[in-house]
Amino acid sequence: MKVLRYCILSIVISTAATAQTRSGTDAAPRSPILDMIDRAKYSLNNLQYTQARTASREILALRLKRSQEIAALQVAAASYFPDEPSVRMPDSAAFYLRRLVRLMPVGPLPADLVSPGLDSQLVATRKAVFGATVRAPASLTLKGIERRPSIEVMSSRPARWQMYLLSGEGAPPILIDTLGATTSGRLSLQAHNGVAAVIQPGADQIRILSISASEPDTIVIRLDANANGVVPVLVDMPPALSAAKLLPERAPRALGAGIAAAVVGGGASWALANLLLPPKDLGDQPKDSRGLSVGIGVAVVALAAGVLDRGRPLPKNIKANAAVRSDHLKLIGDATETNRKRVSEYAVELTIDPEIK
Repeated sequence: MKVLRYCILSIVISTAATAQTRSGTDAAPRSPILDMIDRAKYSLNNLQYTQARTASREILALRLKRSQEIAALQVAAASYFPDEPSVRMPDSAAFYLRRLVRLMPVGPLPADLVSPGLDSQLVATRKAVFGATVRAPASLTLKGIERRPSIEVMSSRPARWQMYLLSGEGAPPILIDTLGATTSGRLSLQAHNGVAAVIQPGADQIRILSISASEPDTIVIRLDANANGVVPVLVDMPPALSAAKLLPERAPRALGAGIAAAVVGGGASWALANLLLPPKDLGDQPKDSRGLSVGIGVAVVALAAGVLDRGRPLPKNIKANAAVRSDHLKLIGDATETNRKRVSEYAVELTIDPEIK
């Protein structure tokens, strides 16, 4: 098997070198770190485990991109846990596998590194170590208030997920979406929330937090993005309708008239009752107090009528106020419809760097 791997790798490297030579200066320069990783793989597949281990450690001591670090860790783990049991170093292999799982919680090893023993170790490590990663599209178009499940998240253990957007230097992070405890799912992006643009044109950073549900551990994943679009300008909504613009819909209350009627009517009733008393020489008759009661009753009725009076309706004012309210509602409806249309037409082209930070 090792001889077959060596032959395949030699053919691949030779073909790649030939293609690079033919392409000349038009081809993009190849990363020196990738060349170092290829040489480490060559040593590994040529059964030169010591050279492969040394090369892997040297690569991991450099400042690497996430994809480069994953590739180097894969070679390191394979070099310490090869097919030959006699040259294995399980503890060292476990060290690099733990680091690998933090960055690559799912997915197989490359075909030129895979082996049954190493695969078993990787599966066991993923059960014991929390790791998280994401997969995002290279580009997508977001329009209006539509939420699109765009960024796939994966972890080796259940985790809660939070996605933030950072726009501009020093801007506070804006929470975009969340997921409950899960090992896989999709986070959604949105161009506009109906009130303001969620994604502004310009350079952005998407920051995703994976919070382990079983231990105090959080992994932060960053993606650089760039957005192109024109943010719609929304019209201001009309202010609330002021009471000063409305006419009184009822005449003034008759409270004053009720009080006056109570005083006058009650007093007149009492005076009239006293005026109509019989002469004193009719005998010793008991004094009649019903006049006072009648006066008080008349006063109470007149006062109650004044207090309970709401004023008579004024039809002309009621009609005028109805027209004012209708015009105000129309202004609100027009502004709402204008903003809805502008928001629905807002489109932003989001380009995401596939390299995870």
